[in-house]
Amino acid sequence: MTGSNGHVPTGLDVVRGLAAVRGDGGDDVADAVHRLRVNHQARDLIDAERREAESGDLPGDQVADIAAKYTPLDWAELFAADDLAPVWLAEPIIEAGKSTAIFSPPKAGKSLVTLDIVAALAAGRPVLGRPGPGRPVRTLYVDAENSPTDLHQRLHAMGYGPGDLDALVYMSFPLLPPLDTVRGGRHLRALVAAHDVELVVLDTVARVVEGEENSADTFRGLYSHTLQHLKADGVAVLRLDHAGKDPAKGQRGSSAKGDDLDTVWALTAGEEGRVTLRCERQRSGHHPLSVSMQRRTRPLRHLLVAAPTADCPDAAIAKLIEHIDDTGVPAEAGRPTVVKAITTAGISASNVDLTTAIRIRKKRAADVAAAVAAAGGDDPQGALDGLDPQARAAVTELITPAGREGVGE
Repeated sequence: MTGSNGHVPTGLDVVRGLAAVRGDGGDDVADAVHRLRVNHQARDLIDAERREAESGDLPGDQVADIAAKYTPLDWAELFAADDLAPVWLAEPIIEAGKSTAIFSPPKAGKSLVTLDIVAALAAGRPVLGRPGPGRPVRTLYVDAENSPTDLHQRLHAMGYGPGDLDALVYMSFPLLPPLDTVRGGRHLRALVAAHDVELVVLDTVARVVEGEENSADTFRGLYSHTLQHLKADGVAVLRLDHAGKDPAKGQRGSSAKGDDLDTVWALTAGEEGRVTLRCERQRSGHHPLSVSMQRRTRPLRHLLVAAPTADCPDAAIAKLIEHIDDTGVPAEAGRPTVVKAITTAGISASNVDLTTAIRIRKKRAADVAAAVAAAGGDDPQGALDGLDPQARAAVTELITPAGREGVGE
């Protein structure tokens, strides 16, 4: 539409014309004109910024400022590290600085296993019956699944008290903003920085995001706002999750859940307290294909199942030794005592296997005794040299401050 002189009317012209027809006062017209002018100016500014962004042009005075925000790798520093062996928090399940997931059907025990691991890490004790890092590992546990009463009962059954858990920062049902948002990422990173933690546990991941579990955008947001910052800072993350309707197909929800993970474990619970972790995926190649552990109740704990070792290359005998250990018979016990115990427990074994198992148990007991004695000297760690994994785990537990309380003079 054009005017009689060919002029195309603007929004301001329309307002003035409408005011003239309706007989509105000049103040109303001026106010309307001002609002239109402000709106036009804002739109012009937004349009200019959009055109600049789309053009790809970058003003020269911004190049240095933007580039200064990013630091490339120092190749000399990177290659100066000649020890490329993995650094473990909980061998062979959780590596330091890595992102790990454990998923299972509901009620399979993933939270219980995880609590066993992180409590031992925080207390500086052996983990799953094996030597841990040898120091307390500060851990942030974000729990949106288990009640404080359940937590108290479990930790008490594991033999922990308040003085053992200073390094375990436990958030029970915290009102954190969703971690797939900018605000949620900032809040979690603030907790990590304030408590100086090395490991973050999310129990469960579906409880700490606001997006749909079947949407890839949810987990891309979780990574971009939260997880990539933790990984860049060298903080390990353990995510607990539920299996889908078909556990063989992995975690519930979007397949994008696993895009950023370094290791994925599928947990299954078997009979008589047996728990198995099957490695579904890994980047490093440092993890075994599966890990088996036995849940014991006095105290409540999980121990990695004995595997063939240098002193016991036969898997069947390793299994027999594990069964004998479960009866509570002292490692230095002789044949009559062992036979009575395994008969009562309904365990059968050939004479040859039983003789070998008893000999190995006695040898391990002697190794432990010698190493404990040596641990009182100037080089406790040297006392562990040459021991098989089971004996080394036993000695490590004894020479930690918590374990030595039970060692007689």
